[in-house]
Order: sequence, then C-alpha cells, then structure tokens
Amino acid sequence: MGRWSLFALLVWSITAIACEGRRLRPRVMVAASFEQAATRVIGDAAIVVPASSSSQARRIVAGSPADIFISANREWIDYVARHGLIVPGSRQRLVSNEIVLVTPGSRPRDFDLKTFRGKIAMGDPSHVPAGTYGRRALQAAGVWDRLASSIVPTSDVRHALALVERDEVDLAVVYLTDVKLSRKVSVVHRFPETRLSVVDETAHKRGGDPALLKRLTGPSAQRIYRELGFGPMR
Repeated sequence: MGRWSLFALLVWSITAIACEGRRLRPRVMVAASFEQAATRVIGDAAIVVPASSSSQARRIVAGSPADIFISANREWIDYVARHGLIVPGSRQRLVSNEIVLVTPGSRPRDFDLKTFRGKIAMGDPSHVPAGTYGRRALQAAGVWDRLASSIVPTSDVRHALALVERDEVDLAVVYLTDVKLSRKVSVVHRFPETRLSVVDETAHKRGGDPALLKRLTGPSAQRIYRELGFGPMR
C-alpha cells in the first residue's frame, strides 16, 4: 500500500498573544521533529523554538509569544483553536512523514516484531504525537498489550532517538525523517500504511508577515522538505 503518511505537520497561524514589549523577529513554535526543516527554510527570518507539540500548545495558550505553530498532531492545534488563538480559514497543507522502529546501529538487523522483547523508547503516548502514532501502529500489529510495560516514555521524539543512539534501549519509535539525522541507528521495521485523518497545514496570524508563510510553503521549502525525507500530502 506504500508508505505510511503517519504524521501530518500542521503549521498554523496564531492570533496575537499578549506579551511585554515588541518582538523584533517572529517566533515559530515547532514540533521537535520539524526543527531542522524549519530552521533551514526560515533562516534568520524568524526564531525557531522546538519542543513537543503538546508542550508548545500549552505554552501558547498560557501566553507564550508565537506567530506560527508547527505541530505533528491536529488535536493540539484544535486545542489552541478552542482558546480563540487560531486564525479561521487560513490552513494550507504542507508535508507528511512515516513512523518506523529503529535499533542501535551496532545491533544485529534480524528482527521479528511478533517475538521481540525489550525496551522501546517512544514519545509519551498520552500526549506526544509520535508516541500516539507509535501506540496505534503497535496496536494494529497486535503487540501493544505485550509490549506496553516495556515502553520508555520520552518528552518528544528526539529524546527517544537519543536513547537508542546511546544504546540505552533496544528500540525506538521515531519518524523516518529522524533516521536521516543519525548515523547511529538502523531501521528494523516499517509499518504497513494506515492512513490517519490528519492533514498538514499552514497559516499566518492576523497582521503577521505573509512572506514568512510564503517561505514555509513555497517551492524552495518543498525541495528542502524532500531532501530531509518528508513526503508530499496525498
């Protein structure tokens, strides 16, 4: 069925958020998994602030200054929208990704998910998008109940990647794009495609700089996304 468009990076515009003083550059709040892409695309036109989608959403609602929110999960965008901070009708699709299982590069590649026993690092399934998607994938594979007690929850997907790079866990659930950032891990399992009703979108805040939105969605940005392993929205 092809690869699994597992997470949709949602880039949304945020309405003006109260803060003291005038900021010289826009702030782009991004999911940790999208930090490299956003930094390369935006350059010095804005400040890129990475963290898990759940943390970013809560910070924005609490009053943290933000112009654009890039999230791996539409539910966290909806959370911000319910507080009246999202500009209605300003959404555009961006990119897609895939969830994979990786092991430390030094480990043997022989792998059978059905019989695997060991520690698995993944974003906390209760609120981190990569963990949520990983749990769904493992449930679909029929192994979640057996492996749930072996999960090592992390604050975001990059922390899960760091644990497996240091050989502190046997496996990690990460995005395929994360694998391109590391020479210390090997992909041992790719899940069958299971489409989620999540879309990649982008927008800018009222009164925000349209040039920043253009930079995130233009042809040059799309080339960078492809180089980093992101797929197109279908």
